[in-house]
Amino acid sequence: MPSKKIHITDERMLKVMAYIIANKVNSITTRVEFCESIGASSTNLSNISKGTQTFQKEHLRMCCLKYGISADYLFGLAKDMHCNNAVRVKTPPIERIREALNEIEEATKGL
Repeated sequence: MPSKKIHITDERMLKVMAYIIANKVNSITTRVEFCESIGASSTNLSNISKGTQTFQKEHLRMCCLKYGISADYLFGLAKDMHCNNAVRVKTPPIERIREALNEIEEATKGL
C-alpha cells in the first residue's frame, strides 16, 4: 500500500524541528524536547513523516510563537522560515509561568 503524501505544513514543521535541534535553540537538543515545547506527542512523528497523521493547528501556532517561525513559511507561502516582522510575537505570560512551574517541579523532584 503506497504511503500518503506528507502535507506541506508537516514537511515544513519537520524542517523547523531539525533546524531548532541543530542550532540548539532554547536548549532544545532532541525531537522529544521539541515536541514537548509545542505541545505535540513525539510518538506520532513516525506517522507524521509517513503522511498518516499531521501536526495540529495548535502545534503550528506554538511553533510560530515560541521560535519566531513564519506561519507563511509553514503553509508554503514563503521561503524564509523566520518572521520578518519588526515586532515579533512574544511567548504569552501564562505560557512563561507554566514553563517556570515545570522547571521548578523538575528541579525539586526527589527533595
